[in-house]
Amino acid sequence: QQELHLPDRQPAGEVRTEPFGGVPLVWRLEALRWVCLAAVLFSGIQRILLSFTVIYLVAEAGYGLVEAGIMPSMAQIGGSVTRIPWGWLADRLKSGLAVLTILCALMIVSSIALVLLDPSWPRPLVYVLFFVLGAGCLGWNGIVHAECARLSPPGAISLVAGGTSFFIFGGVMFGPPIFALAYGAIGTYGGSFSLMVVAGAASLGLLSLAHRRDAGK
Repeated sequence: QQELHLPDRQPAGEVRTEPFGGVPLVWRLEALRWVCLAAVLFSGIQRILLSFTVIYLVAEAGYGLVEAGIMPSMAQIGGSVTRIPWGWLADRLKSGLAVLTILCALMIVSSIALVLLDPSWPRPLVYVLFFVLGAGCLGWNGIVHAECARLSPPGAISLVAGGTSFFIFGGVMFGPPIFALAYGAIGTYGGSFSLMVVAGAASLGLLSLAHRRDAGK
């Protein structure tokens, strides 16, 4: 069998234990830092979308449990089938940051539509909305990891991958509790989903900083 030659693979190298090495490394490199902070917000948006849309549709939009449960499935489908096209587009544009910016804009627009969702909207339109929400709010993972790998120092891709995952799971942990706090203050699920719009706008700013820093190398 042919042996794979990977740039990070050093069979004769010394094994070093650096359990937190990837996190400070990511933080020190400015472009990586901004991308990973944007990924925190992306993962928070993703978790909020998947955790609260069913109860939102049942409690405030008059959907039955079964039909409401279909909507997160539509989002999952949207996220799954668009990941390869997003990667293709990043190759064509030669810029993962550009595609992440497009995804961010899609998150913002579709999240606004989610906030404005009305029970009178035709069901096919709502299915399309959740497909688009999935394409934006769930389709970003591969592009983020690829971009972080590109921005990694030579020989540190695996270390950066670990640090990137730390930031991403931060959004998974803190997104739902922050949404719950927003719901406690606002009192409606529809209004609380405006948190996704705010997080998307903040992500757009962070990606702009990353692009500026990357272009200034």
